[in-house]
Amino acid sequence: MQSQTSLSGNRFTLNTESTISLILTSINFVSCLYVLSRLYFIRRRKDVEIKYPFCFAISYLICSILQIANIFINHSTLSQSGIFYKIFGKFYPVSLTINLLLVGFLEFSTMSKLIEKIDVESGKYDVYMWQGMFLLSWVTSIFGINRYEQLELKYAFNFNTVFKHHFNVFLIFIVIMSATSYFLDLRKILRKVISQELLCKNRDNINPNFIRACLFSILPFLFQWSLILFYNIIKVIGNNNDVNLNVLLIIAVNIGGIGHAISYFIYERKYLSTNPSNDPIEPIDPIIFSYGALP
Repeated sequence: MQSQTSLSGNRFTLNTESTISLILTSINFVSCLYVLSRLYFIRRRKDVEIKYPFCFAISYLICSILQIANIFINHSTLSQSGIFYKIFGKFYPVSLTINLLLVGFLEFSTMSKLIEKIDVESGKYDVYMWQGMFLLSWVTSIFGINRYEQLELKYAFNFNTVFKHHFNVFLIFIVIMSATSYFLDLRKILRKVISQELLCKNRDNINPNFIRACLFSILPFLFQWSLILFYNIIKVIGNNNDVNLNVLLIIAVNIGGIGHAISYFIYERKYLSTNPSNDPIEPIDPIIFSYGALP
């Protein structure tokens, strides 16, 4: 029998899985707020790319907020026939797929800048990007793709498709392969930029820190979805050790936001805390690096 944590008498109880989920999701939530706060302080620097880490942080933040709400709804006395319960049950599954599709939409705008030298109109494209991701995520959720029973409301999940995990493996594998190829292409471009083999009249389109921000954002994304892919492969094989697999899925879903914060911290400390002598930029406000600078 799973141990339970009781809050407010007998009205609210958390089993072991939910407790682990609440802890990791809370860390995920704080990690996303950390990244967003750092981006707010450095938003005026000309040599800094904030769109990539910002979009990923927002995506992880939405997932963490909905997960926390999901945990409390599942373990509360909230009526299952209420309008909030129904709306939340339909909206929540979309958030995870939005995170999965995000890298593909960002890849288009990034490679347009770096390869085709086309500067996509940022504001208008961002609106279309989020609308497109939401629409595609909504469609996939309707068919039960990339939906996981243990991450949803108790009575909102009613998909028993035989090949559900097969579809998940196929979709996630394609995205991971595409993101890996994208990551390797960015590394090649970064080497050329650093060695001055690639010249561009508009320097802002080829700034090394722009590419580094992309690379540091993609790494935790790849790690997160590799774990979720592994989970789906295990389910396809037929392993039904639900407790261990559920914990693996909970860790995988939350490791993206936590890893993103760690990755961004390293990126900021290594590449933004000092100004290269051959790259004059605006001086940085000391408050931005209140936790200290590298020696």
